[in-house]
Amino acid sequence: MAKTKAIRQKRKKSDKQEAAILEAVQGIQDGLYSDPHDTARKLKIWTYQASIHRQLLSPAQNKVLKAWVKWLGAAGYPVSKKMLGPKVKELCGSSPGANWFECWITHNPDIVLGRPSGLDPKHAKAFNFTTTNAHFQLLQKTIDLESVPLSNIYNFNELSIQLGSGRKGTGEEFFFGSEDRSQYKLKSEDLELVTVLKTTCTDGRPSYPRPHVTIPEPDDLVQVLIDYGLRFQHDNHIVFVCCSYY
Repeated sequence: MAKTKAIRQKRKKSDKQEAAILEAVQGIQDGLYSDPHDTARKLKIWTYQASIHRQLLSPAQNKVLKAWVKWLGAAGYPVSKKMLGPKVKELCGSSPGANWFECWITHNPDIVLGRPSGLDPKHAKAFNFTTTNAHFQLLQKTIDLESVPLSNIYNFNELSIQLGSGRKGTGEEFFFGSEDRSQYKLKSEDLELVTVLKTTCTDGRPSYPRPHVTIPEPDDLVQVLIDYGLRFQHDNHIVFVCCSYY
């Protein structure tokens, strides 16, 4: 976040510089200032050497790179610094330095760095105009058919817990277009179904089967479970028999 804040500050400084130059041009045209040197001194505009020929990318290459980054970000496959570096080298033949990305964002306000939200590919596939439009048409048809008053329509969110999905992010930032407010990254959330069975007997006698956890059989755990005798198999599922239960 510190680097992102610094980039924003540099961008604001660049915008102020551009606004001052426009003000100077307008002032000279209106006769408020006598000459360009007097204008620059009064408006505190410092001179900069033109360095277009020293830039890593030409204007055409920069335009292509920005369009590519924006398209991938909107498609759910955002580009990180590690991925962008080789692409820059393919365009110009030189690898960008450590500070090049920061300067590139500063000079291209329509590109931003951000940490995207994870989106499962199956959800992304289902979230399209055809599917969502059919859903809302069916919802409206049901409301009209049953004469459901608006006071009886509620929005419920899913309440659940999710374990083992790797929710802890890496903190890596990706490039997006500044107009892209969603900022998603396709990330599979496939989880294995785990069933926990707790068994009891009404008269207090030892119950059968004992409390156990059932999961799809992983290949790398089969031998370990066989060695310890804590496994039996049923319908392509492996069952852990609980030695102690809390």
